[in-house]
Formats: sequence, structure tokens, C-alpha cells
Amino acid sequence: MQAPWQQSRLSDKTTQLIIAGILGAILGVMFLFLPPLTVALLTGVAFLAVLAIKKPELALLGLLVIISSLFPDTVFPRINLIAFNLYITDILIVIFLFLIILRWLVDRNYPLIRTPLDIPFLAFCVWAAVTALYGYWMNDVPRYRMIPELRMAEYYISFFLFTNLLRTPGSLRFLLRWFFILATLVGVVMIVQYFLGYTSPILAGRVEVLVTSEQGRIYQEVTRITDTSGEGLITMAFMLKSVMLFIDRLRIRKMADLIQWGIIGTGFLMTFNRTHWLMAFFVIGMTALLVGKQERQKLLYWSLAVILLGVFLISAILILLPESGPATFLRAFGGRLFSVTASDLYRDPNTSTLLWRNFEYEYGLPQVWSHPIMGLGLGANYRPLLMNVDGYWSDGRHFVHNSHLWVAMKTGLVGFFFYLWFLLGFVWHGLRSWRSIADVSLRGMVLGSALSILAIVIGANAHAITMSLYWIPVLTFVIGTSEVIILRHSNHARGQT
Repeated sequence: MQAPWQQSRLSDKTTQLIIAGILGAILGVMFLFLPPLTVALLTGVAFLAVLAIKKPELALLGLLVIISSLFPDTVFPRINLIAFNLYITDILIVIFLFLIILRWLVDRNYPLIRTPLDIPFLAFCVWAAVTALYGYWMNDVPRYRMIPELRMAEYYISFFLFTNLLRTPGSLRFLLRWFFILATLVGVVMIVQYFLGYTSPILAGRVEVLVTSEQGRIYQEVTRITDTSGEGLITMAFMLKSVMLFIDRLRIRKMADLIQWGIIGTGFLMTFNRTHWLMAFFVIGMTALLVGKQERQKLLYWSLAVILLGVFLISAILILLPESGPATFLRAFGGRLFSVTASDLYRDPNTSTLLWRNFEYEYGLPQVWSHPIMGLGLGANYRPLLMNVDGYWSDGRHFVHNSHLWVAMKTGLVGFFFYLWFLLGFVWHGLRSWRSIADVSLRGMVLGSALSILAIVIGANAHAITMSLYWIPVLTFVIGTSEVIILRHSNHARGQT
């Protein structure tokens, strides 16, 4: 006679065999009716769905890897469903959302996590979807234009995924750690791309020779790497790591973090994006103003260490190796950075990228006043073709560099209100709550997140940051994880516990 544990093991094996047989039969049927690539895609989606149940932090990390790291959205296979071309990320977000709601309905011990941002978040997503359908039916917005911009609103749903799937301290710290590891990997690849040069691109995006129009100079030996899938990740990681590193004590064991910060920062500099650089300066400067005396002292020590080391290395390179690649990079960096002080940047539309974009306001602002409630609808064109702007091979009638103008035009002032409420509401909540968090690194994460989102709200006047597919998951990650930290690690949360 078998012991109970033997019967249990036999029963488990039988169950596993039955499940394996059923799954094998399902796969066989799928191969009969679907292309192999689609079967592989659905199998991968099912695997990530299981991860969302067992290891939600891995599933969320998968979203960041797919959307905001090294891969363009054209790399991954798509599914044509009726009249829609679905990305793998569309399917994953819907499945993760469905799993959260389903578990909430059937499990009394699985409540939905509520934050002060839920109302503006939900209102913006719903209103954006409504205006998209309004533009499609009432303003004849073509479907191929509507879907990509509707996908941007869909990606904002990942905020809800971050707040509701990160339920344990271990999952939160795991995702934070791997966020910076992923950014470090992107930084390494960008450095490799820089040395390969713009003639051998391995990254999708703008890999090009650096041209400074205000100075009228072309740096043939300098490669600019911008508008890549990982640009949002590496920019945000640099701003967050700077705050988290600099408000902690200067210790030898922090050397690994300093090396990681240096790799991320090098990739960040290789974007040669002045708006992003100024955002980082803003975040570090505001950190120095907001922290207490003790933390300001730590920031001062870190700053002195970095400045002294930087001055030593830069001087050594420029004096000993004046014609080397690193010396050329440093001169290009200095020229690009200080070009923000050039008067032509604010006066001459022929050389100023800011003034060159004035046509976007000339056509865009009247559309806001003409459609203040519903907007034009996501995906709508707001201006005619301009041959000196669009050329023969591109059509930018739907695109605008100013994210805020984009939202106001496409979703009306109502959608714009919910959008700003969501972003600035987080800034307010983060700046009010960060001091109540005991853990230094988590406190730095919340402070850095609040200041970074504030910097992005300002920077989005010049770049479409908050309306870029590869930026949005990074924004929702930062906001979502910070809300989880405030909810679970602040003094108020510990008092409730």
C-alpha cells in the first residue's frame, strides 16, 4: 500500500501529464490554423501572462525591455486582427489588466491598490479613447493615424499595472535594481555604437554625424545617438541615479553604483540632446535646494569628488591627447552645451531649431481654440502639407514637438486638464511625501522621480516626450513605483500598519 505522500506525488505527476497533453493538443490545433510566427508569439504572450501571476516584476521588466530598451517596435511580430494591427505589447497590457481585475473579483485578499492619481489617470485614458473614436467617426481621421496615437494612451495604462502588480518589497526592489541594470546595458550599447560610428548603425533611431546649426559646425568624428528606443530609459535613469547616489554617503562600497552612473551618464551625453541635459541640471539643482543640511552636505561631497575627478580626466585628455577621439568628444560636448547661450538660438529662425518650429504653433493653437472640448481626435492632422517642412517623402501633419500642445489639440482642453492633473498631481504628491520615507535609496527614488517628472513637464514644451511610445512606459514606471514606495514605506504607511 502506498503512503499518502507517494499518492500525492503520483497524483501531481498525472495532473502534470494531463495538462501537458492538453497544451500539446492546443498547440497542434494552433499550428493547423495559424502561421508558425503567430503561434510562437501567442506562446510567448502566454508565458509572460503566467509570469504576471507568479513573478509580476519579471513581466513588468519584460514590458520595459520590449518597448523602452534597445529594440524598435518593428522588430517584434504583429497580429492582424480584423482591421487592427496589434503589437505584442497591446496584447500583454490587456492580459495583465484582465488578470488583475479577474483576481480582484475572485480573491477577497487581493484588493485593488488605490492612489491619489487614479482619478486623473482613469479620466485621461477614457477621455483619450473617446476623442480618438470621435475623431475617427466625426472628423474622418484615418485608422492608420488613429491607432498609433491611441496606443500612446493605452501605454499609460501600464501605470495601473505597476501600482497593482508590485505588491511585495522584494518585487519592488527587484524591478528598481533591474531598471538601472537595463539602463546600464543600453549605455554600453550606445558607447559601442559611438565607436562604430554613424556609418555602421546597430541601433534604430537617429545615428548621425553631430551638426551644431547655431555654430555652423560639423563634427565628422562625433556620432550623435538620439531618438532611439532606449533614450527615455537612459535619460530617466541618469536623473534618478544622480539623486539616489548624491544624497547618500560617499562610501567605497558605492563605487559600483558610481561606475554604473558613469556608464549611464556617458550614454546620456552621447544623445547630444540639450533639452535632456538641461532637465538633468534642473533635477540636480532642485535636489540641492530641497534636501536638508545633512543631505546637502553629502551632495556637496559627491559633487566635489565628481568635479575634481572630471577636471583631472578632462585636462589629462585635452593636454596629453588633444587630437584623440575622447578629446574631440569633449570639445563637441562643450560646444553643444554652451550653444544654449548663443543669441541666434533665440533670434534666427534659419539656425534655431526652436524658432523653426513656430509653424506648429501658428497652425496648432487655432485648432485648440476651435475644438476646445473634444479636440480634433487622436491621429488627426492639424495643418496642411508644407513642402519646406514635409518634403516629398514624409508627412508630419499630425506631429508636433510640444507634447502639451499635442494633447490639447487632439483631446481638447478637457483631456489636457486630466493629463496635467495626472503628471503635476504626482509631482505634488512626491514632493510632499519623500521626506517621510526612512530608506535613503527609496527616499532618493521618490524625490528624483518627482523632480524628473517636473523637469519633463517643462522639457515637453520642446520635445514630444510624454507622447512618445518609448518614453511613456518609463514615465509610468517612475510614477507607479514611486506611488508604491509612498504607499508602503512612508511613515504614515508604517503607522497604519
